[in-house]
Amino acid sequence: SSFLSMGCASRQRLHYSLSRSLFELTLSLRDKDVSIATNVLTTHSEVDAVSIQAMGAICKLLENEGVRQDAQNGSLPEVLFNLVKVERAAGSEAMVAKALYTIMLLLRPKGGSEGILLRTAKMSIPKIPSVIGMGIDAVLGCLRHNLVHAKIQEMGCWALVNMALRSSHKQALLHGGVIQVIVKAMDAHPTNKKVQYRALFALINLVNMGVRHKTTTAHVPAERIIERVLESTANFIKCRDVADRGCMVLYNLSLDSRNHDYLRLSKVPLLMGQAVALHSNNRVLESIWNSTTTRLGRTDVLAGAAGHSSADGLGNVNGGMGLDTSGLIQPTMLAH
Repeated sequence: SSFLSMGCASRQRLHYSLSRSLFELTLSLRDKDVSIATNVLTTHSEVDAVSIQAMGAICKLLENEGVRQDAQNGSLPEVLFNLVKVERAAGSEAMVAKALYTIMLLLRPKGGSEGILLRTAKMSIPKIPSVIGMGIDAVLGCLRHNLVHAKIQEMGCWALVNMALRSSHKQALLHGGVIQVIVKAMDAHPTNKKVQYRALFALINLVNMGVRHKTTTAHVPAERIIERVLESTANFIKCRDVADRGCMVLYNLSLDSRNHDYLRLSKVPLLMGQAVALHSNNRVLESIWNSTTTRLGRTDVLAGAAGHSSADGLGNVNGGMGLDTSGLIQPTMLAH
């Protein structure tokens, strides 16, 4: 309607501006200069079609680690956080989802790729001040405001995976009620496999500090978190990716002895054993099952002769992955 009310001269100026911006996106890709695409995104943040094209170019550029580091140190984080912070009118869901996906790529650590185990000795987790300054509130607020939109919930949970890699970010997320936000996303879209998968993925990096501290229980009971993870894992147990991520969350939850009674009552070892039987070639899944089963004292369903110490503690959350096929003694963390 605003376009229709424009005069001829105003329409011509807008047409020129949009045409110029699309040309600049081509230059941005050619020169591997993310700042050009960022400027286009900033200039036309109210025009969804141009914003989506700009972020498409930015996402291609962010696959390059050198470009990604430049972008992390530039204005792009704040531009993206502002995009998801604003409550937009209906019809902008695709643009918001694209912004959340772009945030996920922007926060990817150096040396990281989708689903890779986090090894802090080999990876560099980006330190972006605006993540705590505005990013966490923006992403959590966006997810709360757009609960009914599955794609936004999927992409938002995906962004949270990398947002939670740095310890200070994780603490701020937990204080902001992130686990409750994720559980609500899972509750709102119980049959959407993609939402469940990304939500479980995010929880892996968020529950490894425990869920029975006031920061989390003030928002959602630990038992409810366990129930939601169990329900999602059971519903999609035939899907290797969902079963794998769900069992990783359960493994991290088992590192806190205060969860043991409820995990036993919920027959977690049995569910994990079913996942192992369905996906017999997944060595990581089998190792997680064996370790969790031993820790919970359910030797009646322990596979083979594999045994692991039951003295596992919460470990050092900054120590990276302790994930191998001989023993698991540290919390599991993944990067996207």
